[in-house]
Amino acid sequence: MGSLTPPPSKILQISTSGTASQIGYSHGTLASAHISRSLAFYTRLFLKKCAMDWPAVRGFAMQYQPFLAANFPGYVEEMEGVAKGAGKEYADVLALNVRTEIAFGAFSDGCTAVSWRGSDRSYLGQNWDWDIE
Repeated sequence: MGSLTPPPSKILQISTSGTASQIGYSHGTLASAHISRSLAFYTRLFLKKCAMDWPAVRGFAMQYQPFLAANFPGYVEEMEGVAKGAGKEYADVLALNVRTEIAFGAFSDGCTAVSWRGSDRSYLGQNWDWDIE
């Protein structure tokens, strides 16, 4: 299992290790409330901005599954673990991860990313600059 550290900046920090499935499960367990809020937010957003209900978004997302399974099986295992840990269906987690590909051209947005490699570990952070919940 991993650990959850509530930093002063209110950005969720999760430290975990293990197989892709174990990392995903820890992530899903520790961030389940965040994942639920993301699902609720994107359900509303896709309906409002793209006229797609969540079942349609999930169906569209599953079209990426064969490509991901063939080319990035570790990512698929991690997303499956996230879904199990959060008590969600895999299609929901996949849809969150391919939301930009689904809505390409439908939204006007941007993101900020930062990475840093220390002597014994690496850090990666990203946000998505756009609508407020």
